[in-house]
Amino acid sequence: MTSGDLIVFPHAHAHNMSSHRGADPTPIGMLISDATADDVARVSHGGGGQKSRFICGYLQCDQRFGPLIGALPTMMVLRSENRYTSVETISADRSGPSMVGEGTDGWLSTTLDYAIREATTEAPGNATMLERLTELIFVEILRQYMRLLPEGEAGWLAGLNDPYVGRALRLMHEEPARDWTVEALSRETAISRSALAQRFTDLIGESPMRYLASWRIELAKGMLREGHFGIPEIGERVGYESEAAFNRAFKRITGSPPATWRKIKVAAG
Repeated sequence: MTSGDLIVFPHAHAHNMSSHRGADPTPIGMLISDATADDVARVSHGGGGQKSRFICGYLQCDQRFGPLIGALPTMMVLRSENRYTSVETISADRSGPSMVGEGTDGWLSTTLDYAIREATTEAPGNATMLERLTELIFVEILRQYMRLLPEGEAGWLAGLNDPYVGRALRLMHEEPARDWTVEALSRETAISRSALAQRFTDLIGESPMRYLASWRIELAKGMLREGHFGIPEIGERVGYESEAAFNRAFKRITGSPPATWRKIKVAAG
């Protein structure tokens, strides 16, 4: 690592840090285990060498749908230098750096500088600014990572990158309650029904309709957690014509009907 590097752990893996190769590693979780989500933990560790400062944080998403996070590598390192950025990906099976030009304005490097400034100074609106800046940075890292995907790569991000499958995914995410069929999706994406079905399955790993069912149930889970709607209304909002159909689909995917699932989650806090 050098000054200005940004490291992302998409899967929240526990990790160690050390001052140099061969030094005794320090489990970071052990140092900050007493901090709460609302606290800013300030940790001082080690000594005797040159001081290094790290700013750590997390980005939380309300949706707990797995494909996006599951498609990401173990670790992503963003390096900025001379108005260019590179995203180095590190996974269990491979790693590979790539330099991507930012253009003349270097907005991502500037955004990182702003985020560091907001995290290290006290001013009105710090929390709001940091939320927005970290979201922007994370989205841009995803965009750069998508550009690195090799030809023939499969997975959710590769599907999103595909002009036809990506369009189908966006349609299902924007209008999950619509009475979608593969035929309707193929018309909207300007590709044949059979070609879309094959392309979608090859990239995403399941059929469009199976994916849609999973997405609908994921949305339903969020509404069940919030507790603002009754079960019949939730089923209707995510695209099921009857409560019975919603119950069957929910149980098929989660293993329990929505009423039971809600009780378990409420009891668990």
